[in-house]
Amino acid sequence: MSVNWQDSPPLGNKKSHRTGINRRAEVSIARNHRNLRLSRHGQTTMMKKTPILAAVALAAFAGMAHAGTTTFQAINTPDGQVLAGQNGQTLYTYDKDANHQSVCYGSCAKEWLPYLANSSAQPFAHYSFVVRKDGQRQWALNGEPLYFRSADKKTGDITGQNADHGNWQVARPAA
Repeated sequence: MSVNWQDSPPLGNKKSHRTGINRRAEVSIARNHRNLRLSRHGQTTMMKKTPILAAVALAAFAGMAHAGTTTFQAINTPDGQVLAGQNGQTLYTYDKDANHQSVCYGSCAKEWLPYLANSSAQPFAHYSFVVRKDGQRQWALNGEPLYFRSADKKTGDITGQNADHGNWQVARPAA
């Protein structure tokens, strides 16, 4: 947080044009009020509270980043560019899912792991959530729930493409 003092007269023993008090006294008061100090460039900056505020801002930004652009990534595979989760593994859609609703539970969900959102995640652009029967939020692309395949072991694996007679498809990055 900065306050620019450009409209104030230069420092020195001159009296302030607004208050009639000594300018050095004004600076001293500002320095002692809420841990402020006057820099050489004529700006007042916060001293002691800045590290705490920076840490809070960083934590908030990290949560937003997780919910935003780093939650998904586009990766190159032999089948072209596909959508991957934060862990780099390919994401899939299931043709039998209803729009905004997953039908993959039990043994299906053991092989096709739902891409679950953490509690602070927020929907954005084409990405939203479907609520599973157990109340967990699962990421969705254009309303289609997203899944990982348990057989995919490394970034770029696409072992689930066209599985189950073509009902499973790799998800493509939103345009």
